[in-house]
Amino acid sequence: MQNLNRILRPEGKLYLSVPIGPDVVAWNLHRRYGEFRLPKLLEGWEVVGRYGWDEEKLSAPRHFTRSYEPILVLSPINSSDGDSRSSSSNRNKEEL
Repeated sequence: MQNLNRILRPEGKLYLSVPIGPDVVAWNLHRRYGEFRLPKLLEGWEVVGRYGWDEEKLSAPRHFTRSYEPILVLSPINSSDGDSRSSSSNRNKEEL
């Protein structure tokens, strides 16, 4: 997610869909993002839209093979350290 934040234009949007529900890691299969893991995944991003979102499913018990994947629309949060994203973007433009 940090790499996506770094390469996305400041005005860009990221459409993200991941399995949502009680936190679980099914070894060698997949992860499901819940009340603990979802905020960690979204660090550095602002949620500007949700499609198919149901807050109750974030913690509702269900078998890990049952999938619920709403679409989150994310916008990068500008860093307070001089916005390194902009300077990186400018460097890339100068290299072209």
